Amino acid sequence: MDTNLHSRLKNCLQTILELEDDIREDVQRSAFSEEFNKIRGFLERIEQMQLLEEEVARMERATATFLSELQLAVRAEEHLPRRKRVLQ
Repeated sequence: MDTNLHSRLKNCLQTILELEDDIREDVQRSAFSEEFNKIRGFLERIEQMQLLEEEVARMERATATFLSELQLAVRAEEHLPRRKRVLQ
């Protein structure tokens, strides 16, 4: 088994999980709960999996794309006018 592949895949999944709190602040609290739980479960089983370089490289590309799309969304949100809140 190639532990380097396992480490690389773990890194991708942990990177996504580290964003969980930030993502939950921006979207409905339960919108991604199930997906984050699936990622945690997957992370627990990685060591027993036989991985291929191509699979791990694909996950690395997907993670990079996800991170860049989140960054674009944050930039776009920064340019939106702030909503005025009415206190009652």
